[in-house]
Amino acid sequence: VKAGQVSPRVNLVWTPRPGTRIALGYARYFTPPAQDLITPGALNLFANSSAAPLNTTNSRVRPERSHYLNLAVQQRATENLTFGFGAYYKDARDLLDLGQFGSAVVYTPFNYSHGQVYGVEFSGQWRSRSFDAYANLALSRAAAREITSGQFNFDPEELAYIAHRQVRLDHDQMVTASAGLIYRPWQGARATATLLLGSGLRRGFANSEKAAAYGTGNIGFAQDITAPDGGVWTLRADIINVTDTVTQLRDGSGIGVGAPQFLARRGFYMGLSRRL
Repeated sequence: VKAGQVSPRVNLVWTPRPGTRIALGYARYFTPPAQDLITPGALNLFANSSAAPLNTTNSRVRPERSHYLNLAVQQRATENLTFGFGAYYKDARDLLDLGQFGSAVVYTPFNYSHGQVYGVEFSGQWRSRSFDAYANLALSRAAAREITSGQFNFDPEELAYIAHRQVRLDHDQMVTASAGLIYRPWQGARATATLLLGSGLRRGFANSEKAAAYGTGNIGFAQDITAPDGGVWTLRADIINVTDTVTQLRDGSGIGVGAPQFLARRGFYMGLSRRL
């Protein structure tokens, strides 16, 4: 397709008093699909074969056009403690999504006629000479209706359902939380611990169900070493998914989800780097 758009962006930042910062922004976005992922339209070549499509409708993928609003407030409570709050709202026409289709799990972009993405975020940070900590909590929702391109990838029953109802997007997760600690026991040393929690992504017919909640934690240690020539090397060791929890993010069902996906199992990593 041939398309274009004027995309203005406006941002305002207000500091009503020391330690308080308020930001408000608006953007008009124009997002073309990834050209290399667009599926060719010659569906008739697959007729009467094992790769025959579920239906023969294949409208062209269009660029997404959206209005985006965001509000952010940051407050320094003390010299060490800072709190933050953010809210955002996106209203999109021809909302773009990326699906995994076929036995080879090929990524393919497709459009919804209209979609909305909105949420709020809360954050807190503590910083001191020997100890840092942070925590974040995000509540979000992403929903859309009526698939308007690449329809041959979907079951006709699912297409008909989505055409008349707003459904949750496959990457929608109601609650996401993270936290971390950084401890510096001596000069050049850093011990870290991080935690990630999620309420679960969408699954099932038209994303009408939710996957199980999950959580994973990581730890690490890094030490800076000064070489004889004055250069600084960093030796680092990390353990990912300390408890070796088997976490399934997707089960291969849902809109545009063609294969199950898992978080990494427990892994041990070491690295050596030098600052230039």
